[in-house]
Amino acid sequence: MLVLFSSTIFFSLSSSAAVDTLTANQPIKDGNTIISDGEMYELGFFSPGKSKNRYLGIWYKKISTGTVVWVANRDSPISDKSGVFEVDETRSLMLDWPQRFGIIHGIARGILYLHQDSRLQIIHRDLKAGNILLDREMNPKISDFGLARKFVGQDSMAKTKNVVGTYGYIAPEYAVHGRFSTKSDVFSFGVLVLEIVSGKKNRGFSHEGHSDNLLGHIPGTEELPNMDEMLEAVK
Repeated sequence: MLVLFSSTIFFSLSSSAAVDTLTANQPIKDGNTIISDGEMYELGFFSPGKSKNRYLGIWYKKISTGTVVWVANRDSPISDKSGVFEVDETRSLMLDWPQRFGIIHGIARGILYLHQDSRLQIIHRDLKAGNILLDREMNPKISDFGLARKFVGQDSMAKTKNVVGTYGYIAPEYAVHGRFSTKSDVFSFGVLVLEIVSGKKNRGFSHEGHSDNLLGHIPGTEELPNMDEMLEAVK
């Protein structure tokens, strides 16, 4: 199982060939890396300090001295550069259903704390998969509060001309009219749930038969969604 560690490791970056997609037929070998959307993070093999051991990890790409934020094999390093990271045809690296449910439940509890249980009511405004971190027990932690807004008293809604956040997760009333509230975070949470359940990205999803994104597979409020039909539609 891949494990996220909150501790920080520093190492020196070296040049390598990079790709932007990991598929079942295109594994990542030691010396190659994969870069996230926006080129913020990079995944590959590294050696911390003067160690000759090799680890699979994720680090900040735009920092000259790499800052590792995730390590897969901390307790079982590779002694040479023979490491390969791959996803097989069975997609065995995907989370099982209890793990997915636990992550969804943990995110929901975090949002509830921000909206109701915290001394100050906080609207995150940028809830997305990239801002959910997992610890070694796969417990989710909401991160990156750079766009968050706090409210005091009964005020729980505001309007702005400067719409910020990540498209694909932003609520329609916020994107179009600039109105944001706790409901904005709830909408973003719904997108996260859909992504976790389906294993697909809302923004990157495409289908040869239509142009709907993941949200297009959710029926209107007059009927409850059939999860089996929805998952079959997005395969």
